[in-house]
Amino acid sequence: MNLKNSYPAIVVGAGPAGSAAALTLAKNGIETLLIEKQREVGKDIFCAEGISVNTLNLTKNIFGIENPEKFIASKIDTLRIIAPDLDYFEVYKDDMSVVLERKIFDRTLAEKAAAAGAELSVSTKFLRAERDNGRIKIEVLKDGKVHEIFTDLLIGADGPGSAVATSLGLNMEVSEQDVHKCAQFLVYDEKIPSNRMDFLFSEKYSPTGYAWVFPKGRGLANLGVGVTVETNKDPMDYLKTIISEFYPNARIIGWLRGVVPVGGNLKKIYTDNLLVVGDAARLADPATGGGIATAIISGKIAGEVGAEAIKKDDLSEKFLKKYEKNYWNEIGLDYKISLILKDYLKNYTDERIIKLYRVLKKLFAGKNLQTLNLSELFFNSVKNSKEILSLLLGSGGDVVNSLRKVIF
Repeated sequence: MNLKNSYPAIVVGAGPAGSAAALTLAKNGIETLLIEKQREVGKDIFCAEGISVNTLNLTKNIFGIENPEKFIASKIDTLRIIAPDLDYFEVYKDDMSVVLERKIFDRTLAEKAAAAGAELSVSTKFLRAERDNGRIKIEVLKDGKVHEIFTDLLIGADGPGSAVATSLGLNMEVSEQDVHKCAQFLVYDEKIPSNRMDFLFSEKYSPTGYAWVFPKGRGLANLGVGVTVETNKDPMDYLKTIISEFYPNARIIGWLRGVVPVGGNLKKIYTDNLLVVGDAARLADPATGGGIATAIISGKIAGEVGAEAIKKDDLSEKFLKKYEKNYWNEIGLDYKISLILKDYLKNYTDERIIKLYRVLKKLFAGKNLQTLNLSELFFNSVKNSKEILSLLLGSGGDVVNSLRKVIF
């Protein structure tokens, strides 16, 4: 495929955010180039691969996917929360969540973007961008040659450390406490149930973060640990301890390392001719680090606003601010509540975790959940337990200020 020297819109990165943006632009009649540096979409991604059924349904609706079974590894109806003292409780919900095969998932989304009319170019590496007479000129490396391409709208969906954002002067750096170091094994252990996700919170096993087990069926599971970069120890060391103590018979089939930066609510994610989406914009959930839902939502909104901007011939920062406004209007409440949880856990100790755990166990142990919406769960918890509110209000200024914005 020969690249043209000009497109109204170019999206860099064919992950969920980039594919959502490219698909939305193409559906709105905008000629769009979607570039991906890997030769295969979905290759070498760090991800625990779990998403809620709400996110799955969102994805199906946006991309028009009728048969998601091809990229679903397992369906989850049980969630187990494990405290530092190894006490635990379970909650239940039919259609709670699924664990994906990310390679197939990402490829499916990119294929949908291409089917909608976006031009997909793999093995195409973004090199740099600069402004040129009201447009943006980018350089990409493809087939051993550097190509110059002009565009009215550039969308950066190129993940953490976004070269696209940096090239055009947006600062996406975040503080150390907003960067999570992660390690994950793909393991086989026939004793791992295929319908249950586990989360473990413990200074010993996952200080400043948590450990997880996300089953993929047939005895396979993603077993991982995420901690903030302030933790000096390698997360892989914690992961090896968990394997040896809890899963001594597990066979390690593969492993991954990665970083997950959050803190996007502090960042400007637009400027003239440029929008930044997904992990490139630091939009992952502050407490969990999950980024697929925020990636798809931000990509869709960027595509909508970008298409409108191109049609109105107004790619100014003033007009493109609408993207940021629309995104936070849609996701803002859940994000603020996630920040409250993150602030509560900022000074992570087993004592603090156990206090919260005991209250949550009283509220939820053995229950069938009616909703997975974070804001609904939060407000129901506060409504039904004065202990929750007392714990949060006693946690210091950041939490109190966040609570005041959300509740009072």
